[in-house]
Amino acid sequence: MNKERSTHRCPGCFEEEVSTGGEPCPTCGWSGGQGRPPLALPVQTELKGRYQAGRVLGEPGGFGVTYLGHDRLQGQKIAIKEYFPREVAGRDTDGRSVVAHSGEGSEEFRYGKEQFLGEAQTLARFDHANIVSVRDFFEENGTAYLVMEYYEGKTLEAYLEEQPGGRMEPEAATEVMLRVLDGLKAVHEEGYLHRDVKPENVYLTKEGRPILIDFGAARQAVGERSQSLSVVMTPGYAPYEQYSRKGNQGPHTDVYGAGATLYRMVTGEKPPAATDRVIEDTLQEPGEVNPEVPEGLSRAIMGTLRMGDEERTPDAKALHEQLRDGLHGGATTSQQSGSRQADGQKTEGPGASGYRGGRARKSGTSDRLVERNANSEGELQATVWRTALGTV
Repeated sequence: MNKERSTHRCPGCFEEEVSTGGEPCPTCGWSGGQGRPPLALPVQTELKGRYQAGRVLGEPGGFGVTYLGHDRLQGQKIAIKEYFPREVAGRDTDGRSVVAHSGEGSEEFRYGKEQFLGEAQTLARFDHANIVSVRDFFEENGTAYLVMEYYEGKTLEAYLEEQPGGRMEPEAATEVMLRVLDGLKAVHEEGYLHRDVKPENVYLTKEGRPILIDFGAARQAVGERSQSLSVVMTPGYAPYEQYSRKGNQGPHTDVYGAGATLYRMVTGEKPPAATDRVIEDTLQEPGEVNPEVPEGLSRAIMGTLRMGDEERTPDAKALHEQLRDGLHGGATTSQQSGSRQADGQKTEGPGASGYRGGRARKSGTSDRLVERNANSEGELQATVWRTALGTV
């Protein structure tokens, strides 16, 4: 057999040409006999006539599978997210198509797919250093796909699990969160919400850049239609209003997730679930769990985790200011205001909210702070937070 016909680009890294005989890739070690989640697309599945699906990235979630991919036209590695809500759909016998379960599952699947594609269209509008870059989206195999830029790195959750005590230095953690908030501010200004801010959905590139990934519109949509909202919530990071279809969701909803994520970063612990806190609130202040957390920063974090959405820090912009003040010992405005002063109206539904603002920004305050530390060769100097993330 012709050697050219018996080789293909390695699905594990898309860096090397490997034999179809299953010999390990010399770059990443991937082999044809390597284990693969049973519900995943077959290796080398072609999508839209240009994308190839490779190995599964991370663990498949309840609402989708993400693959390392290769764009044959651009000759670049990409990430491909497949809409696959396992509660209401399954893989067909051809190994590629996704089909909804009979009955109500069909309507839930269709509605969730609409939200998935709508979310992709929204994300494709952003050109921001701290928001995942969406390059393409389309329907195929009875479902929908989202093509994203691929970044070398790991999730914040994976990074924290490697650290002593599962936590970071408060200053480093705050600098990372400030950049996440830059991304959230841009999202909120365009009238949208993330809905699932947590360490697993903050991706740290090898260069230490935090990126918001895996927005939650499709999960929320399926949960609302399937009467199973609890399955789309992440205990500890979801505020109480997300557990109700009539909950008043808005930028303050994402603030809770951001605050809970920062709480985890500086204490090594996640907050108790909101459903437990409403019965008995045992949440400790970050400074009580970790004495190294400055008092002002501890107060700012607690302001994000207030159970009542009217008393909580209102939005990403306000939190950004409070964290800056809190880290350096300044007063936090969350204690000076008795109610939320947001520029907008109540958010309803799993997709777009009632907030409408300006155009998306490419980078924010924290990005510029880092950029000012760049040397003549364009490489970042060893700032405190970059030093802390040096092993990413």
